Amino acid sequence: MHARAVRLLFENESALLSLSLSLTLAHVINQCVEDTLIQLGVPETGYVGRTEWNYYKLQVDTTNSILVSVSQDSASADCDLFVKRDSRPSNFDFDYSNLSFEQFFNVTINDPSTATWYIGVYGWTDCGYTMTASIPSMLTLAHSLSLSLSHACTRTLAHLPLRAPATCACAEPYHGRCAPNSAQCICENGWSGDRCDQQENLMHNGEVYSDGVTLNHWQYYRITADSSAMLISMKESETVGRLWLFASLNGFPALDSYAKADISTKSEFHEVHFVFEERGRRVFYIGVYGSPFSPTEVEMPFTITGTYLIQVPAFMHATHC
Repeated sequence: MHARAVRLLFENESALLSLSLSLTLAHVINQCVEDTLIQLGVPETGYVGRTEWNYYKLQVDTTNSILVSVSQDSASADCDLFVKRDSRPSNFDFDYSNLSFEQFFNVTINDPSTATWYIGVYGWTDCGYTMTASIPSMLTLAHSLSLSLSHACTRTLAHLPLRAPATCACAEPYHGRCAPNSAQCICENGWSGDRCDQQENLMHNGEVYSDGVTLNHWQYYRITADSSAMLISMKESETVGRLWLFASLNGFPALDSYAKADISTKSEFHEVHFVFEERGRRVFYIGVYGSPFSPTEVEMPFTITGTYLIQVPAFMHATHC
């Protein structure tokens, strides 16, 4: 039920009935409104009247999270955002929603896969807006989640630190040196991170390691495999969906630079895998990150393992429809 309708329930039962009838009638009438087909990354401007809907249709084929952002023309206006897979959303039937009073707000569609997503903008008041659906970088996505949580919760989560500091920050006592005329730190062997203050951990095939990480911080690992397949698994020990798993073949991963990632917020199990056409010696760089969902200053324990086979079964290389 809409949050405002809940308040009306206690204020005036007849007003609630009137509102419910208005919402239902508006939804029935708007079934005649055509869906506007939108493209990723292309802004759509619109205007919706009070209790009216505008509907949009987004066809995608991706496992990357999609950020649907709304910017209202006026801070005094009030639009609501609803998203549903395969059919139009309503006030009472949706997969994602944001009923924020904020002028700028969004929802994130996790693992959208191959599907048609329907987006509904509902006017709680007359409202002009610009809406954009996009696949953001992990840095943008994490920052957006952090902002959303800070509005929704009584406690405020710290914003994510910028990847590149204004000046080189890897001087003593950290294990690196500043690149000439650059803010980049060049780390010593066995150290990583923006300031070369994160010691990497070497992993061995099939061994399970226990560790912990806090909000907006990393734990890094490295494993070398002579194989054509690698499976990296991580399990949160006391939390669910608070940690993210990243992997890269070209140095340690960052929120905006990685090869594979599992950022599921609905499971304590996370994994990424690599399969190659030919066997070869490769170094896999792994990062476990304390996401914006993480409690402030609380270390969250997890276990992690990397497993590879010397001889990979042929069916793993087969192409499946």
